[in-house]
Amino acid sequence: MTNNRVWWAIQQIAIKANTAPPTGAVAPLNARHYATGPLASGVNQVGGLWEVPRGLQSAGMSTTFNLEQVYQLGQAEVYEQSERQPDVEMTLSKAIDGTKPLFFMLTSPTAGNDIIARTADYKFDVALQIYPDTKFRATGKPVSICTVSGAVVSNISYTYSIDGFVTEDVTVISNDKLWGVMVAVSGITAGNNKGFEGEPLVIWPDDQNGNNPNAPEGTPSGVFGHDGNTSALVEGGASELAGGSDRFGVIIVGSGIQRREEVEIYRSVLPEDIPGVTRFVASGIDAAFVNGGFGAQGPGTAAGTQQLIGDSNTDFIAEHIQTITLTFSVARNDIFELGLLRPFARVPDFALEATASIEVITAQGDLVDATSSLGCGEDNTVASNTIILRTCDGLQVDLGDANRLSSVDNSGGEAGGDNMVVTYNYTSLNVFNVSHDVFQPNHRILVFGTGFSRFNPGESFLRSQFGIW
Repeated sequence: MTNNRVWWAIQQIAIKANTAPPTGAVAPLNARHYATGPLASGVNQVGGLWEVPRGLQSAGMSTTFNLEQVYQLGQAEVYEQSERQPDVEMTLSKAIDGTKPLFFMLTSPTAGNDIIARTADYKFDVALQIYPDTKFRATGKPVSICTVSGAVVSNISYTYSIDGFVTEDVTVISNDKLWGVMVAVSGITAGNNKGFEGEPLVIWPDDQNGNNPNAPEGTPSGVFGHDGNTSALVEGGASELAGGSDRFGVIIVGSGIQRREEVEIYRSVLPEDIPGVTRFVASGIDAAFVNGGFGAQGPGTAAGTQQLIGDSNTDFIAEHIQTITLTFSVARNDIFELGLLRPFARVPDFALEATASIEVITAQGDLVDATSSLGCGEDNTVASNTIILRTCDGLQVDLGDANRLSSVDNSGGEAGGDNMVVTYNYTSLNVFNVSHDVFQPNHRILVFGTGFSRFNPGESFLRSQFGIW
């Protein structure tokens, strides 16, 4: 029976490394894969299998067929209109909820915290699967699958707001996508093993491992069932890890959606242009002193290895933060060669820009001076702001130590309107470190609380707890 529509409960996204062989197998929920660093030894629980992100909110896809017009003398009409390489763009939005972030599925797990090494040449496959619209979970055999192959990251963004929950938004690009159908669709009757528009049907599970040209990377199983079956070939075969009984059980995974109160301001580092924020100073210490509790694999290269540490500088911030957006853009250049339509490489277009936008309700204005009468060696703005933002689930987004104020905007406060808000906008280049207490515990800087913050009451992560003074 064909579908009448596609709604959220019958969609599944799966991701795997492009170099991994075709497979239908899915890695366990929250499988970890990272390299050895100062705080934890490396681990690989993914093993080249598909990973299905949890907490996904949306998956959009657009395809552009680039057309090139050729004209000739003697006529106004187009002489030829040819199609060049297609461009496929996919956008994924995920709630930060304690499960594995998209960043660690879409970037190289062996490259530590270096954003350039993690994204420059790393390619992956994304499978969008659609299930029967009579189901209420994506499980078992899908109706169709779209495989976006050889994709690379184009943009990463994290948004922290007083409304809603913390989100992770990623844009990926590719030149190849293929649709495969498991049943005849759009009312066309299958015959001679043919589906819609004459495409060969993907025989599931026989073609789970990439034997069909329309599902070249394999067909991952649906993982959202929960009725106790152990076979992946039946409804609910690959069950979630928590909650409920039979197929009507409530499924809850993760440590919880991260909302405004779970943004760890007391362990974050913000720019000193914001009134009340103090200067941040980091120093090195032997990693052996601070590796406890980081990574179930135990200490990494701890003995004799330097780990940067510092205290949060937000204790005395005078403003009230409303929204923070952290973004990294991986602009790319296509390099072509004779004999191939697709580019043989999509290289980063350096320098790669990271931006931070911090909106606050102000009590006194932005307090940022701007003058054109400066002399030798002077600037209006500080060149060395550190920006690090944490959430209670363990996610740490670190824009490095060279964030420069690019603009400051005052708005609001009009008659009969809202409060005045100030937005501080920062830019930096080639640095965007994403780490996590569980999924990549080797943080560039380990930020401690001081015990004096008004934020996140009852929380503590003090040097004294590690015997550091």
